[in-house]
Amino acid sequence: MELANIVPPQWEGLFPQGSYRMALAHWTLSDQGYVKELRKGKGYYLLLDNGAFEGQQVNYRELNAAYTALGADEVVLPDVPGDSSSTLRLSWSALQYIAARRVMFVPQGTTFDEWASCLRAWIDQWRKSEHCQGFTLAIGVASLRKAAKSIIPLAKTRAHLLVEAGTYPYPIHLLGAGIGDFREFLQRELPAAHEVGARGVDTSSAFALAAKGILLTPTASKTYLGPPAEYEQLSTHNRRLVVLNQRILREWVSSGKGSNMIPAFWIRQTAAKWAKYHAEGFASLSAVMKTCGMPKGPYALLKERGREVHVRPLARGEAPRDLETLVEVNNGSAR
Repeated sequence: MELANIVPPQWEGLFPQGSYRMALAHWTLSDQGYVKELRKGKGYYLLLDNGAFEGQQVNYRELNAAYTALGADEVVLPDVPGDSSSTLRLSWSALQYIAARRVMFVPQGTTFDEWASCLRAWIDQWRKSEHCQGFTLAIGVASLRKAAKSIIPLAKTRAHLLVEAGTYPYPIHLLGAGIGDFREFLQRELPAAHEVGARGVDTSSAFALAAKGILLTPTASKTYLGPPAEYEQLSTHNRRLVVLNQRILREWVSSGKGSNMIPAFWIRQTAAKWAKYHAEGFASLSAVMKTCGMPKGPYALLKERGREVHVRPLARGEAPRDLETLVEVNNGSAR
């Protein structure tokens, strides 16, 4: 699972090469290919998730086994979506036996007040215990949920959770990128994450969307990971779109903003991985879009002073605006 980095200056020393990733414990325990790929040339900070969101929560013994198999740097302690009491009990119990020295606590609750109380209870207990001397703690901020993973519509958005987490002197990690689509994430959550100095964001959606041939845009519907076997035979087209989607996500997160307007140079720079001729003036943008696996359909291209600025996907029946021209990708070919 690719992660996007914010990494403000106060946390830079924790992350080799300013890069980190998240692995799923239940995948680690069931798929040796997954382990091999993550260990290959490891030069990044590796977070190990406990599988709670996927409904595959592992116990501390399994977490330790996965931690050892991967050589992970940090472990997400057990949590129960929407259940603050069980989260406090299970996470604190696991802390007694966990092999990792860097851990992440993920508060839970069905209301803002319940979530905040869960976090406060953990920190109070943490500060009074000997564990605060032997471990490094981070706070993971997930969405408020019911037990069955359904989101509870609240006036208190996750941006409010980030602000509350920011009142404590620990690194903050944003778990996931919004619900439904990415508009709330871009408009409220990501700016709040930057404001409180969150170290980064993780989401599998950039990958999962590309695996289905879908471009990452603010209005793209969230897509969740299936089992590893679903991704063993991805087409070249989709594999390349994975790289572009992940580039878009990283740019959103690092800048703190995003839109459906994709700078042309992002596309051209991504295409450089596979095409010798990719620069403006040497290859048409439509050909480069094809190289990157962008989905078929019409796009609007904006140029300023004769130079490409950005492209954006057009909705059915939508025409380019003033100063925009049409670029179209059809059936794996472009024109």
